[in-house]
Amino acid sequence: MGLSVNRVLHDLEVLVMAMRFKEPDLPGIAPYLMALERALARAQAARGMRDTLQVSLQDVNLRLREHLGSGSDAAACLRNYLKKAFGTTVTDLLRDELVPTPKAGQKGGRKAKKV
Repeated sequence: MGLSVNRVLHDLEVLVMAMRFKEPDLPGIAPYLMALERALARAQAARGMRDTLQVSLQDVNLRLREHLGSGSDAAACLRNYLKKAFGTTVTDLLRDELVPTPKAGQKGGRKAKKV
């Protein structure tokens, strides 16, 4: 089982702090410590970017769900209008390729015509 990102970052931070404190007593560790510090800084920056992207993704998903809901509502209104005004469904219109006529007593519209 792998370690979590936060746990690994914490372990690296503790190691860097301990080695900074002990550096005067441990000759030759400077290049390794610098490499570790650079890697830690990059990992922390990448974690920050990931966290930002996760927040952005959540926001985008929320907006997407809102827009899909609006689209579903608009589609339902269109279907209801077609059913009430023309007595037909979207499926019938697409299948038969006809222009519907309004039901008796309604104004406007064109006569049904097969294309």
